[in-house]
Amino acid sequence: MANAGAPASASEIAAQLAGSSLKPLVRLVAGATQSIPDNTATALQFSTEDVDTHGYHDNATNNSRITPTKAGWYRVSGTYYTGGRADYASVTCFLRKNGSTTFAPGGRLMVPPNGTTAVSCSASIPFNGAGDYVELMALQDNTANAAQVTTVSLYFTSTLEAEFVRDL
Repeated sequence: MANAGAPASASEIAAQLAGSSLKPLVRLVAGATQSIPDNTATALQFSTEDVDTHGYHDNATNNSRITPTKAGWYRVSGTYYTGGRADYASVTCFLRKNGSTTFAPGGRLMVPPNGTTAVSCSASIPFNGAGDYVELMALQDNTANAAQVTTVSLYFTSTLEAEFVRDL
């Protein structure tokens, strides 16, 4: 790295460009509705990729996961859309790493309106680049103990995205 006030070398400029314009980015969109059981955390499935610059998602195998192959810190965010119910006790989403570690529990709605309901969560998460993965988990609880279907429409569809921020 150049000293303060010193001109940057060509290799330093190239490294900066590679780190900014070519950094990994993935954005997934739910392509079909999915039944979410009452009071059971469920990984949302994504069959559409808006962008996946480094092949971190597979539409056929483990389509609920983003699996970064470049080690580093990622900004991960997700939004869960579901149909409205008058008897919701709560609707929430959170990010789950490697099937067990919970990040960003939040977006909890208590007694939401009858219309389409959306909750979001985000976190900065470290990935080792060798198998770590993240999923967007949906959780809804209603007094009828009924499964609820996610919403998929032009305007209201669940998403999951991850953007590389920096090396570990």
